[in-house]
Amino acid sequence: MPTIARLLVGEFGLPLPARLTVFVYPTHVAYAEGLAKLGHMRTERAAQIAGYAIGLYQRERLFINDGALRGACVAVWLGLIAHELTHAAQYELSSGRRGRSEQWIREGMADWVAMRVLDRLGVRDGRHRRDQALNEIRQDRGSSYEIAFLMTDVLIERHGLESIVAYFRAFATSDDRFGNFSRAFGVSLEAFAGNAFERLSTDLERGEKPEAKRSPEPFITNEFARDSRVRSPHRPAHHVRRAAVTALGPDGLA
Repeated sequence: MPTIARLLVGEFGLPLPARLTVFVYPTHVAYAEGLAKLGHMRTERAAQIAGYAIGLYQRERLFINDGALRGACVAVWLGLIAHELTHAAQYELSSGRRGRSEQWIREGMADWVAMRVLDRLGVRDGRHRRDQALNEIRQDRGSSYEIAFLMTDVLIERHGLESIVAYFRAFATSDDRFGNFSRAFGVSLEAFAGNAFERLSTDLERGEKPEAKRSPEPFITNEFARDSRVRSPHRPAHHVRRAAVTALGPDGLA
């Protein structure tokens, strides 16, 4: 964890909390109970999250289901830590407030940083992550995480990681969901989403590249349910957009 933390701070310029308590649970049941008791959740909500999330970050606290990770390769463990520490950085940037930042940016950024960390550590080549995500969607295995990653990848490609940092900083003082987005990226959320979905549709329809080698382990999950899938590859752009917006929900991915 210290090595990953140094990468996030030193190479990506992301702030981390001065103190972080990590709770590691040996079983699914213990994990759900920990989320309810220490995470101050309703029992039903804790059980729901434990059903699809192997890790969850709350401010200065990280919960991990070790039972679900037992036997997993090192890339999954390191990716989980990088993903969750990115969530920690997001909280720090917004002065501890989650605010109304887009769920797809929160999760897409966390997966993007985790991908870069694994690449930097020499654990997994990040160059094919986009192709992997596209192939997951083409084959009806893609979840909302793939959509979030692909959209965030486009956002960073066009505006840089520093713009996403500025975006999260804006929520420290304002919950202006649309205004914060347009000020950080110089384009409206609606315009960017439309353009990004057009590109996603084009990339899906192209679909003749050699299939990226699929990892035997799931990449990372945090708050999205595993059944939040985007079906039917090779659709026209408006169909891809409609399917993706269904997964995104009115206020971001859920």
